[in-house]
Amino acid sequence: MEETSVPAGLSDVAEWSFALAALVLLGWHLLLGRGDRLKLVRLLCAFALLLAPLFVIGLVSARPLVRFSTIVTCTFVYAVSLFVAVSEILTLFGGAAILTRWRGAKWVKKLDYVYFAFGSLGAVLAVNRMNAVGEKLSLSDLFVPIVLASALVVRVIKTRAEINEWNKC
Repeated sequence: MEETSVPAGLSDVAEWSFALAALVLLGWHLLLGRGDRLKLVRLLCAFALLLAPLFVIGLVSARPLVRFSTIVTCTFVYAVSLFVAVSEILTLFGGAAILTRWRGAKWVKKLDYVYFAFGSLGAVLAVNRMNAVGEKLSLSDLFVPIVLASALVVRVIKTRAEINEWNKC
């Protein structure tokens, strides 16, 4: 068997640990977020966990085959970490108030533009995978789920901001 036919990726234990770390971070954010004095530590953990899946995807993208579970795990960890990091910045570090002063109370509605931009980029990258396309971008296909996950996180943040009225800070 050739070495290239073995899919690259994380081990099962590493994937489960990685996903568990993201779930712990999410629980810490949602359940203990408001009065927690460790908000800076939580934000730093979110950024570290945000960069880790990008690093893993960067490493395995050079291989011809990648484990599906590794892609799913990395996308999940990235999305959760991005959600926590952006939520922390907007709520606990005054980002929502800054955006309200800078862009007005409608900044939450304007998040749709960011959502559409990421969604459009994801669609372009998905088309790039089609066999009928002759001139393909030289970007790894593994980043398509990350771009689409970013779009979904922006949409979830927008919904959360509307429900919690973050634009009325």
